[in-house]
Amino acid sequence: DLTATPRLIPMNENIDIINIKCDQDNNKKLCEKYNIQTYPNIKFIYNDIINDYDGNKSVNDMKSFIYKNINNS
Repeated sequence: DLTATPRLIPMNENIDIINIKCDQDNNKKLCEKYNIQTYPNIKFIYNDIINDYDGNKSVNDMKSFIYKNINNS
């Protein structure tokens, strides 16, 4: 199942941060769809564009990444 995580990145956009457990049978198709093969894996999906995030896990760095991708769409 998809487990919602707390909102760590308050923004004006409606952005959900979810934790998907790819080792659970009911999530395997979703993980295959987004080519998730290693854990942890962070993907930002906006307007059907998938961006992999491999930056620092700090809230500020993640916010910058999200804003950059929203503004470039």
